[in-house]
Amino acid sequence: MKNRLKKAGLILLPLTVGGIITGFYLEQFNFAFTLMGLLVLVFWGWGAALTVKNRSNQHLDLYNSAKQEQDPIEKYSR
Repeated sequence: MKNRLKKAGLILLPLTVGGIITGFYLEQFNFAFTLMGLLVLVFWGWGAALTVKNRSNQHLDLYNSAKQEQDPIEKYSR
């Protein structure tokens, strides 16, 4: 699934940039600025998703490290 999304992204990114350049060349500024806004929104959403994933992983790591600190007493008493 990840590879498929990566491949689609690598295909769509140059097409979008080409569309922006073509839009400016043909004086279709509304189209070009719309594509630029779309790229900004995609990268913004991608960054937000990565931030949430990073915070989730940090929380799980902190939870697991706190859980392991309490376990040595139980580990040696068994």
